[in-house]
Amino acid sequence: MKKLLLAALLAVFAAGADAQITPQLSQLCAQAVGSTYCQPTQVPASSTWQYSTAGTAITTNTSATLQAAQAANVRNYLASFSCDNSGSGAATELQILDGSTVIYDGFIGAASATLNVPHLAVSFPIPLRGSAATAMSLKVVTTSASLWCSAQGYAAN
Repeated sequence: MKKLLLAALLAVFAAGADAQITPQLSQLCAQAVGSTYCQPTQVPASSTWQYSTAGTAITTNTSATLQAAQAANVRNYLASFSCDNSGSGAATELQILDGSTVIYDGFIGAASATLNVPHLAVSFPIPLRGSAATAMSLKVVTTSASLWCSAQGYAAN
């Protein structure tokens, strides 16, 4: 284990001061020093954010802001989201936007007469990365859909 940790650390130092440590390496390092829990992204809790429609469904083809733009050089990352469509008869395309650029495009079916509410849950093993100082939004493309959504992410350089 010590040889593996040493090899991993030497690889990071050889890559330079600006190198990004992969989640696997950060988990290896944390486990090597006795940590009992490793957050996959190794992001401080103070940098995480959450979004919820909070009692108001998204029903128009405009964007709902998941997270506002951060400071200069700070990006929003989307780790996961889920949506339910309670709009009767209205399947819809949904998009995750970085500013006005589509960075994810998905589809959720319509609610049926038997009260089955379609559900879409997406978890990104490598989080979607937004541009620096740019808001991240969710857009419902079909106007007669009625989406209830939540999202989780974080802000980092």
